[in-house]
Amino acid sequence: MSKEVKPESVSLNPLGTAAAPESELLCIYGTGDLGRSLGLRLLQSGYRVVYGSRRPHSCGPLPQGAQVMSHAAASQSAGLVFICIHREHYEFLEALAPQLKGKVLVDVSNNLKKNLYPEANAEYLQRLVPGAHVVKGFNTLSAWALQNGPTDANRQVYLCGNSAEAKQAVAEAATKLGFSVLDRGSLSAARELEDFPLQLFPEWRLPLRVAVGLTAFFFFYVLLRDVVYTYVYEGKDISFRIMVSLANKVFPIVSLIMLALCYLPGVIAAVLQLYRGNQIQAFP
Repeated sequence: MSKEVKPESVSLNPLGTAAAPESELLCIYGTGDLGRSLGLRLLQSGYRVVYGSRRPHSCGPLPQGAQVMSHAAASQSAGLVFICIHREHYEFLEALAPQLKGKVLVDVSNNLKKNLYPEANAEYLQRLVPGAHVVKGFNTLSAWALQNGPTDANRQVYLCGNSAEAKQAVAEAATKLGFSVLDRGSLSAARELEDFPLQLFPEWRLPLRVAVGLTAFFFFYVLLRDVVYTYVYEGKDISFRIMVSLANKVFPIVSLIMLALCYLPGVIAAVLQLYRGNQIQAFP
């Protein structure tokens, strides 16, 4: 005699209905280009964003999904606050010191020239809000880089601060945004970080010097060979061809030499690798 098997009752819930953990709330002081780009990037990375502004109702367009409040209200629920304003507007933060006590303040400011102030912007911010943990960071990134995502040229974020826990919190946010983090030590290194954006192509100095030296050398060489020699021995004045003919000879020569110098280290490394027959030994 067969028993009737009753199907077990299984409650099925559609996917995604379970309550997901609420994402972390981050605060941004400043609604300029950098603040808006940073907020958009944070929202795209899964954070909740609230802006602190002097004029919450007339601060311009902000990323969709972000809130805007007064400075004091915006920082109440956020443990990490990005200070995206200029140093000359920092004075109001001193009045917010009680609300910002224990918060992590990320100073992203830069200066127009070196040694503009007696102390670094981040150190000045720490003096205004002594109860907060100030971290210098994100100052080497532009609004364009934040909005369009990191590339090889601007993938690195430099950090410095006196609190290891505060730097770790900022490093986690930077990593989640797709950047790599380099810790430069205590807050005393803030001036060095603030000078980074003022250095115009620091790694280009040697290549530019080589290019200028080669250009000058070949320019005078071709000038002597084609113009001076022709004038002295043949009596022909072809100085009018200097700007056209010489440029058409000098620039291609320099370009080919510079291109060859770019590939020369790789060629030497390949030859050494083939000669040694392995990929283990380090190249000199």
